[in-house]
Amino acid sequence: MKRLSDEIAALKKQLDSNAQSKGSANAEVKRLSDENAALKRQLDSNAQSKGSANAEMKRLSDENAALKKQLDSNAQSKGSADAEVKRLSDENAALKKQLESNAQSKGSADAEMKRLSDEIAALKKQLDSNAQSKGSANAEVKRLSDENAALKRQLDSNAQSKGSANAEMKRLSDENAALKKQLDSNAQSKGSADAEVKRLSDENAALKKQLKQLSKAKVVVEEKLRGNTSLGGVSSSHGSDGCGHSEKPNVSLSGGSLGFAEDLESSFGLSGIKSECGVAKRHSTAARAPRAVSACEEAARVQGALPEGEFDQLVAEGDDVHPMSGSEWERDVDSDGASTTQPMDDSHIQVLRGLRRIERDVRRCCKVVSQIAPCIKEGRQFKRAMQLAERHSECGDGNYAVQRELNEVAGNYKRRVRKAEQTWMRQWEAVRGLQSRLDDVDEELSRLAEFSSPGPTATPEGGLRPSLKESAAAHDFLVGAHKKVSATLRNVRGVLSEMQRQRRDRHESLFAALQRCSPSVAEAYVQEEGASMGWLGNAAFSASAIGMLCVAMGSMMYKRYELN
Repeated sequence: MKRLSDEIAALKKQLDSNAQSKGSANAEVKRLSDENAALKRQLDSNAQSKGSANAEMKRLSDENAALKKQLDSNAQSKGSADAEVKRLSDENAALKKQLESNAQSKGSADAEMKRLSDEIAALKKQLDSNAQSKGSANAEVKRLSDENAALKRQLDSNAQSKGSANAEMKRLSDENAALKKQLDSNAQSKGSADAEVKRLSDENAALKKQLKQLSKAKVVVEEKLRGNTSLGGVSSSHGSDGCGHSEKPNVSLSGGSLGFAEDLESSFGLSGIKSECGVAKRHSTAARAPRAVSACEEAARVQGALPEGEFDQLVAEGDDVHPMSGSEWERDVDSDGASTTQPMDDSHIQVLRGLRRIERDVRRCCKVVSQIAPCIKEGRQFKRAMQLAERHSECGDGNYAVQRELNEVAGNYKRRVRKAEQTWMRQWEAVRGLQSRLDDVDEELSRLAEFSSPGPTATPEGGLRPSLKESAAAHDFLVGAHKKVSATLRNVRGVLSEMQRQRRDRHESLFAALQRCSPSVAEAYVQEEGASMGWLGNAAFSASAIGMLCVAMGSMMYKRYELN
């Protein structure tokens, strides 16, 4: 509004100046008219100087015409000035009306102004607090600037390998399409495999249910047979049944210098394999002699199955659990010197045989893993490839001799590692199968635990039934053996996982070094490695499917074997 007032005042001043100039113009016109008249009179008097007078007259005429044009222009500017004055007057009136309307909202404007003033004060306080952290912000900006510069340099270096990256992207796209096709074909066979697994699972569940029923019936029969056994001495009843088989006499388990428990203790603790089996043969007339012979033979086979010192380094990398030695398969001895070694029943012997077979397979797996470890690492070939790549890191793709040597060294390293990886894959599947078998043994031990310690069973003499003590001792022995075999297998699995991690680290390091040296060599290395990994992926999928079927079939065969 003040601006408009100033503008109106300026226009008024201009109008006044125009009016003054108009008056002066009129005076000038009058003067010129008077002068013209004087000149005319002078012209009349100076008829003799007609030529000069005519020229002067023409000049004055031109000047007069110019003055008339200027007068006309002043008249036009006066009209426009009058129109502008009218417009400004109207605008002034409108502004006055707007000023009156704005006066009504002055109170709200004052309140808003106060709020803004308070906000400005708060912002000033915040600005003061932010000023304190300006130094750290500047340091962060400098760090980010340096990092940005480093990233720009890295981007410039990566731009050189853009061609190889595009080729790799195209190769991966083609490989992805091929894998999708293969996945579709595998998905079709997965349905049939799932149906087969479901059928085997249902059959396995039915067999487990049948096994549980037969086990309960077996326990009832064993309890009845144990109730008929004499606990005071030897009671032999010679004769034969209707089929012609001789009946075995009962044997005392409570005392005597030739007690079966004492001889079995000495054979487990001090004697060799022949004496272990010989003690059982000397008591071949005992009722439990067949079971005792089987127990001795199984213990003899298991003793020393995992030799000490052969895989100590392999096992030491795990949970500090060493392989089982011969002494660890012996039974514990009570504090009073009495042996807790007791004969095993058929169920415990079958579990012991299964553990022995699993332990033998674990030992073989340990041996293979220890053999493929140097092939997975390939330290000499890897170091040579890294040294060549670092030595010629500035050569680029122009030095064909260096490229040929790098291709040869990297190819040799990769072929050897790939061959070892195939063995590694087979051992990994073998470890998974062994773990499944151990889980089955653990399930069987849990089932036997229900019958090994059903609670104290009193005898007429006030003691516990010896058969329950024997079963509990055998169960504890089998549980300890299961834990040791499981620990060894867990350590082998950890070593295999560490091998795979180290292989990936070495592959990434070598690929980075090859990229710095020659992008074309790195591209060739990645393409061949991708083909290898595609093959390994297909093999892993096939091995997994076959492993699932083998586990299901193995579980069924184990249950059927146990029933037989």
